[in-house]
Amino acid sequence: MGIGDLLWACPYCAAVGSLAKEGGGRARCASCDAEFRRGAGAALRARGPGGALEEHAPADWLRRLPSIDRVFGDAPRREDRVEARLAGPDEVVRRGEEVLGFRETDGERLEGVLRLEGDDLTLEEDGGGRRVWPLAELTAIQSASSVVQVKARNRPVATFRFHTGSPRLWEELLQHALRRVYRARGRGEIREFQPRIVTR
Repeated sequence: MGIGDLLWACPYCAAVGSLAKEGGGRARCASCDAEFRRGAGAALRARGPGGALEEHAPADWLRRLPSIDRVFGDAPRREDRVEARLAGPDEVVRRGEEVLGFRETDGERLEGVLRLEGDDLTLEEDGGGRRVWPLAELTAIQSASSVVQVKARNRPVATFRFHTGSPRLWEELLQHALRRVYRARGRGEIREFQPRIVTR
């Protein structure tokens, strides 16, 4: 995961989507000019707007980001260009007559604009098609590296790879929006989002 994928806002000035990739695995904030690069191990090193150097674990940098509700409000809206892949049917994995398990196969591949608005997650396809995932039907949300995966009831897993958006931001936005939907419908507080959404 790139620095800009992880830090969806600048830890110094809170500007969203402001970290631009630079050569050598570095990133720079277009708003306050803070610089970020990999440090020792998994740490991130930064030179702040005033020139001071800091190095912290990724979790410590994430704690300095603004809260989703402060930036986007109670009903977040966001859109980004994505490549999408819908999982195909599961394929049985066998050894002789013995069933060892199941393997997910590739299904449709799509390009378009992913939009979170109101109670829906929508993919506006480049070819003119439109796919809608009602938030109330989602059963799992998970980010991995540079993608976010969602699973809706009776539908295949959808994997979204972002051209410029942060998968970490999208994961947090979807979780925030889904909490609001669950509360509004009296379905309880969500404790876990993967491998299945679990409420209290």
